[in-house]
This record gives sequence, structure tokens and C-alpha cells, in this order.
Amino acid sequence: MRKRLILAIAPIVMALAIAGGFQNPTSVHGNSYVAAADGDLLWYRHDGREDGTRRWAYDAPKQIGNGWNFKQLFSGGDGVIYAVTANGDLLWYRHDGREDGTRRWAYDAPRQIGNGWNFKHLFSGGDGVIYAVTDNGDLLWYRHDGREDGTRRWAYDAPKQIGNGWNFKQLFSGGDGVIYAVTANGDLLWYRHDGREDGTRRWAYDAPRQIGNGWNFKHLFSGGDGVIYAVTDNGGSSGASSVPGPLERAVPKPGGLEAPRQEQLPPPENPTCRNYAYRAIDQYKLTIKYAKCRVNSDARWNADYKGHYNWCLTAPQAARTNELKLRDDHLYRCGAQSTYD
Repeated sequence: MRKRLILAIAPIVMALAIAGGFQNPTSVHGNSYVAAADGDLLWYRHDGREDGTRRWAYDAPKQIGNGWNFKQLFSGGDGVIYAVTANGDLLWYRHDGREDGTRRWAYDAPRQIGNGWNFKHLFSGGDGVIYAVTDNGDLLWYRHDGREDGTRRWAYDAPKQIGNGWNFKQLFSGGDGVIYAVTANGDLLWYRHDGREDGTRRWAYDAPRQIGNGWNFKHLFSGGDGVIYAVTDNGGSSGASSVPGPLERAVPKPGGLEAPRQEQLPPPENPTCRNYAYRAIDQYKLTIKYAKCRVNSDARWNADYKGHYNWCLTAPQAARTNELKLRDDHLYRCGAQSTYD
């Protein structure tokens, strides 16, 4: 897996922040949420996520909510947002306007799906999986089977303990069972939980792999597919000056972060091909998730965003449709999909 570090230098970066503090969400396909210090919920989309270019969907964020004053917030993917209240209640939201930042929600009010959620760290593993770290360092696994509609359905009556000694400075998920951990001295560790689907205590290796050092950042979170966003102690990248830009907003800025410059931005991506590429990658990930669906990586089955996107730019519509259908046919036959998407 390629690791790409992008120093976050937007005024309120792609993270979930509340009362001046950040949580550790998983940003999906560049769509990210920010709960500002005043409780407004803002939506951003980083269109330069694949290569770290400074391209954003809009010149300013979209406000999609208010009153988001929670103890902890984290993304569950596909528009799902989990929130923990001061008294430990776990709430479920689903933002149906996640693709374009419109203020559309699945329901008028959140659904309470749990209580007693008083943990040191909380983060999503995707597909309803939630990891929690207790004050004594135990790593717990939950799976929210009601993730799609917010019902109070869980895989088991109690969480499964899948580790101990998880006393890290920072923790965040990289998706597909990957967990990144930062030690007190700044070492970056990589774990992969192969028992992610059912909560069994199976790990890729007996010990974590150290993949970096000097990871002394104020905030860290994953953008998926190996992308990692980081915020330095001074609120921006090394040597960055304060330049007013399109993402400036009249609210307190967490960390005093610098806004993206607006001059000489590259042209926006073709939305049709962007959606095609994301869909192709999602289809490929299903072959990894389901053993019966495994295939050899080739031009059709891979997670190369640029490859899919660039092919789409020159391919006729009929060819694009045919490629999607061929992948759907395979996923339907092997049981990864119950219907054709």
C-alpha cells in the first residue's frame, strides 16, 4: 500500500473538529466533514486527494448543520456519521447529500444506537466496524449491522476484545482492516486486522510494522487508499505563510490553518470519469473483501484511480458501461452483490 502524506493547510481541514479539538475520522473519496468551534457542521470535498494537488470542489465549504457540539465524532463511511454525547450516548446520522454537500439527511433527527460509550479512542474500520480503546488500553471490536438505516442492530451483544496494551498517542484507521498507530516517541506503526469482518483476534503479523518515525503532528487522519492527512503544531506545512483564500470563514479557525491558494488551480476533474474511477475501485475492493470473488489484478481489476480515470476520458460511453457491467456480473455471480448496481 502506498503511503502518501499530505500536510493539511486549509482553514478548517478535512477532519471532524469540535470546540477547537479534532477527532480522527476516515475521509471517503475526498468528502469530509468539519464541526467548527461554534458547532456548525461544514462539508468539503478535496478533488486533489489522489495526487495531493490543491484542488477543492468549491471555493468555500457548505454548511450542512448546526449544534454539532459532541464529545467525539467519527465517520462510518458512505455518509454515516457517529457522534458521542457528553453522557456517552452513541448517535447515528446519515448525510444523503454527501456527494455534493447539499443539506439532505436520512432522517430529521439522529438515532440513538447505544449508551455508555466512554472510550479514550474511537474510530471506524468501515462496513459498520467500530474500534474502541478503553482507558486501560484494551482494543475492542464492534460491528454495527444497522449501519445503513440507523437501527440498533449489532453483530453481538457485547464487544470482542482483540488486543491489549494499545496505549498510543494517536490511532486512526486506513480502511480494509489497516490501523495506524503513533507511539509517544513519534514512531508510526502499521497493523492489519484480518479478523475485521467477524471480530476474531487475527492479525496479519505477530507484531506491528514500523513504517515511519518523527510523526509528531497535532492531528492525523486517513483519507483512504493510503492517503494520510497531517496538521503540524503551527497549523500548516513547514514555512507556510498566511495567505487569505477561498476557504476563509468568519468562525474561529482550529489551529489557525492556512487556506488553500486560489490562483492557478488546475481544471476540475471530469465528474463522469471521476465517478467511474471510484466505482471501479469499489468493485475491485469487493473482490478483496470476499474470498470467493478474488481475481488477479489487471487493467480491469485494480485500485489505480488515475488508470481508470484516464481510460474513461478517451473511452466511448458504451465501453465504460460494458466494463462496469462485466465487473457487476462477476460480483453478482460470486455473491458480493445481491443486485446489479
